[in-house]
Amino acid sequence: MKSTKKRLELRREREREARRKAIIDAAIRVFARRGHRASMDEIADEAELGKATIYYYFTSKDQIFWKALETYSREFFQRLYDELKDEMELVEMVRRLFESYIDFFRDNIDFLRIYLPAELGLLEIGGGSKEFDNVHREHRMRLSGMIEMALKKGGIDMEPERFMKVLMYQLIGLGSDILLGEDPRRGAEAFIQLLELMVRGER
Repeated sequence: MKSTKKRLELRREREREARRKAIIDAAIRVFARRGHRASMDEIADEAELGKATIYYYFTSKDQIFWKALETYSREFFQRLYDELKDEMELVEMVRRLFESYIDFFRDNIDFLRIYLPAELGLLEIGGGSKEFDNVHREHRMRLSGMIEMALKKGGIDMEPERFMKVLMYQLIGLGSDILLGEDPRRGAEAFIQLLELMVRGER
């Protein structure tokens, strides 16, 4: 009896999580089309749910917006760390980073449309950004640590923080290329070639 009740609770929790994710996915599509002018009614229509159901899971569209950014950012970083290894040399690490970024955001272009403005600090949307900021801070610190190890291993005399800033600007450029329908791999390969020259020059 206890086991049956536990299984039922677990199933209900999975159903709640699936519905919450469906709302987030629908909201991303709506925000990508409408920006912050999107309404809870539009999100409910896109999710094919009643507005009361949306409010059961989220208190406002701002909360959905920031939760969507947090959720998909975590997914991106998880995919990234599946590709990156501590023992990688710098050039290979950056190559994998660019490939993961391009593949993920090409598959999730609606998310990219709202992610880039948030990344650039162009959004003035109330409440909820703290979790998104924390996710980015946590994972950038982890990535920065991996970059620092690769710089030291390659004997490259550059501050990790400075190199990370250069990388972030390059990633924003790749994201812009994706949104404009241009090939981001050309910019990525040009950066890799310059990095290879720099690494060879340091040795």
